[in-house]
Amino acid sequence: MEPAIIVKNLTKIFTRKDRTTAAVDHISFEVEKGEIFGIIGLSGAGKSTLVRCLNLLEKPTEGEVIINGKNLLQLSPRELRLERRDIGMIFQSFNLLMQRNVLDNVCFPLEIAGVGRAQAKARAMELLKTVGLEEKASSYPALLSGGQKQRVAIARVLASDPKVLLCDEATSALDPQNTKAILSLLKDINQKFGITIVMITHEMAVVQEICDRVLVLENGQVAESGPVTEIFHAPKSEAAKRLLVKTGAPILRMTAGRTVRVTFEEGSAYEPIIGNVILKFGMPVNILFADMKNINGLGVGHMILSLPENPEIADAMIAYFMEKGLGVEDWAEEDEQNV
Repeated sequence: MEPAIIVKNLTKIFTRKDRTTAAVDHISFEVEKGEIFGIIGLSGAGKSTLVRCLNLLEKPTEGEVIINGKNLLQLSPRELRLERRDIGMIFQSFNLLMQRNVLDNVCFPLEIAGVGRAQAKARAMELLKTVGLEEKASSYPALLSGGQKQRVAIARVLASDPKVLLCDEATSALDPQNTKAILSLLKDINQKFGITIVMITHEMAVVQEICDRVLVLENGQVAESGPVTEIFHAPKSEAAKRLLVKTGAPILRMTAGRTVRVTFEEGSAYEPIIGNVILKFGMPVNILFADMKNINGLGVGHMILSLPENPEIADAMIAYFMEKGLGVEDWAEEDEQNV
């Protein structure tokens, strides 16, 4: 089966006065049909430019964007407008029409497509029920919470029956409770309608909550990509490591001993691994950082540990962790400096 999205050698260069910047620099990737695909990076990594290139709101300097088997750069303006009906987009700022009530906001794309008023209202009410807001049909956006506004935006974009949904920082303006609710709604929509979803975000927690695979961006280039679980357990790039250990997190820097990152899943979380290893070897282990995540419904965690200076003891502790089914990788001093 052909992928829903194929991106080949995509580049977007901005020129301002005598300065040129490659916001997106020769990026290639594919997104399978029905997949929830994450694109993550810190501010300035090129995420928003990349997502706008996917529906040609930004015209790439070079490369190819093939969606549902059609190369968007080869389409006429009219053909591109028609094709964009199959490519929905959700924004951080909701982009609702403030002078229209909730029902009329959802009806808007149907009106543009020439659907009759009665049919449009019936379809809009179905979609409001899907997002859990049918009782707010006559309310205006100014009276809604952030989470409710985003639900209206989702219902509105679903009115066009898109095959691909691009979410540009769709949860960044929401509190944690609403973020979780919107992510759950997007996952339900993905499963119910089979819509391919691309999540653009700077939050690893968003990717870990619902994405199947993730592409890590840094300075407009692909730092690494792969299944979310694989990148969580064994990140290869410095960019992924920085995102896994949140910027500003309280991590202690230590120059003595060997520093490692240990990953574990729910089953091993109930065993006092650190206490056992200290008792077994009679040497202290310092926990520099620890966190638990939810990755596609599975609880996983990681810790950054400072092991004893004695290399034989440190190696034996690592062997013990691995024997217990934990993942272990060295965590260099420069990794600590990046968080």
